[in-house]
Amino acid sequence: MGPLEFLTEEFENTERALHETLRHDYGPGRREEYYTECEKRLQAIQADIAALTNDNRPGLKNAAAELAQVAHAIALVERSRLGEFSWPFADELREAASSLLTETTVDDEELPPIVHVISEPTGYKIRTEQRLRHATSRFVTIHFPRQLKHHVLLHALFGHELGHAAINIPEPKVLLKAAARALSSSGPMSSAGAMTKWIHDPSAPVEVRNELSRYKTKYGKAFQFGTNAYSRWHLEFVCDLFGLACFGPSFLAAHRVYLSKPFPYLFNLESPTHPVYACRHRMLVQALRLLGWDQACTTPADGEVHHAEESFLDFVREDPYDARAKLFKDGQIESALKAINTLFVAHPKLTYQPIERTTLIALVANLTQGVPPILVPISEDGTPSLNRLSLGRILFAGWTRWLGRAALTSEMKLSFFEINRLCDQALIQQAAINRALDRPRN
Repeated sequence: MGPLEFLTEEFENTERALHETLRHDYGPGRREEYYTECEKRLQAIQADIAALTNDNRPGLKNAAAELAQVAHAIALVERSRLGEFSWPFADELREAASSLLTETTVDDEELPPIVHVISEPTGYKIRTEQRLRHATSRFVTIHFPRQLKHHVLLHALFGHELGHAAINIPEPKVLLKAAARALSSSGPMSSAGAMTKWIHDPSAPVEVRNELSRYKTKYGKAFQFGTNAYSRWHLEFVCDLFGLACFGPSFLAAHRVYLSKPFPYLFNLESPTHPVYACRHRMLVQALRLLGWDQACTTPADGEVHHAEESFLDFVREDPYDARAKLFKDGQIESALKAINTLFVAHPKLTYQPIERTTLIALVANLTQGVPPILVPISEDGTPSLNRLSLGRILFAGWTRWLGRAALTSEMKLSFFEINRLCDQALIQQAAINRALDRPRN
């Protein structure tokens, strides 16, 4: 079997796999666009293959690479069945990704991505497909960790992943790179050399000095940051700020719960792709203060709810790390946030809006009674009043109920899992409320 025959066989196998995906359900309104895009790509690849010969190695290589991309996209359907992730949160992310990652063609036509959601055993990710020759629209894949499918309070981490996804789209890429430049304008993160000097400082924690010593013994040379690590660290810092701008204090709470480490000053010297956790946390606490989101919306007169909110904010405001972990001046972070907020001007629904005092009191009261945190007050005649409630506000109330649980008097003791389930239910109910409010009135 020659290379062209093998490629033809692979094409037929991929085509069969696509037809088999029709037995899966990836959510309302998602089947047709995903299937159609794959089918269009296969038709274009089939036309390429028909014009190839065995001695056209570059053409065979290109066709095989594009076919492999389609095969990968089809394989993801196996992990996209409903029930394997929080679908109301997935819908919120799908809407956010579609808004943020829509591109404009040379003819000024909008080209939205095709957003696909899957469940897998690894962590939070959003993958943006590189632009392909035969692609009409990009595939954007949202990866939910299967074991945390109902933990919507932790799903705030997707704010960071949206930043990673946006870096592949021209307009957001420009502004996110401007944010990275602000963080690299001075200080320890101003160059790879400055980073190397910072990590080798004699005042570094003993565990860091020990790791550097082990690295030198193993490789026969002192550790140095390269340009790739320099760029990767800045991207991670910017994506952290992006996540904070999306979800506010709830992002910082999820970030700390999910990512905090027993040795917060260490990182992988062999593959230094991610910054030191202590530095990430200090930067986020600094940004939270600069944005004014470190202050409670309730007052002491609000009693238990105020104490609960203060407990939540104490958790995200706490900064136990030493001065070396502070890498940026306030002005650098303010400039980076300004670039990110410029991007959000065109996508206002992505931006976190602080919760109102009365809203927080009502939502925490619901959770204390074991009721999903939504706003549907009932009038004296029994008529419900429907209200829009953003995802960020629901998450804020959930974190307040969990981290402030010691301050709240309640006969109902709710676990972290149970509070997450109530917030997940709130997202389902809020989706129904929003659709009712959007319905045309006769």
